[in-house]
Amino acid sequence: MLLLLRPKAKLVRIFKSIAKAVTALEFAFDFVEDLADLVLDGVGMFGTLLEAAQVRE
Repeated sequence: MLLLLRPKAKLVRIFKSIAKAVTALEFAFDFVEDLADLVLDGVGMFGTLLEAAQVRE
């Protein structure tokens, strides 16, 4: 009985590892997309602060 369950358990492990890999890739692609937005938004905010400092001088 246990011999019949081993191939099924191995197949389940393979599917779980594939699901983890897909999730990791999705996270990586989303991170790259969001990182560009974060950097550009940060540069815009920093530029606004510099303008405010220049107006005071």
